[in-house]
Amino acid sequence: MEMNLSKTQQLARAILPTTWYEAIRDSSERWMIQCTKCASERSVWSVGGIRWGAVAYGKRLAVHCSSCDKVVAAKLRYVSEDCLSKQSDDSLEQLSSQRANEEKR
Repeated sequence: MEMNLSKTQQLARAILPTTWYEAIRDSSERWMIQCTKCASERSVWSVGGIRWGAVAYGKRLAVHCSSCDKVVAAKLRYVSEDCLSKQSDDSLEQLSSQRANEEKR
């Protein structure tokens, strides 16, 4: 599945060194937006955002949840490296294929 980059993500890819862009992408993929109604989650990166070098505890965002079709005050949380290593192989393979498709462009 090919992922479309937001204008902000395209700008970051265009003007930043590759290592910085990859660090931003990796950090943004670890920041999760969680719906407070249905508990579905998406990464900041997957919704077109960038979050790098940030710290937040208890931060809420007004977002539209595509799963429950409601505007909610979603929770923002960081998924540490340890939590990422526990994810299923399928999730990691999907992430790898998204990155490969992105790098082809």
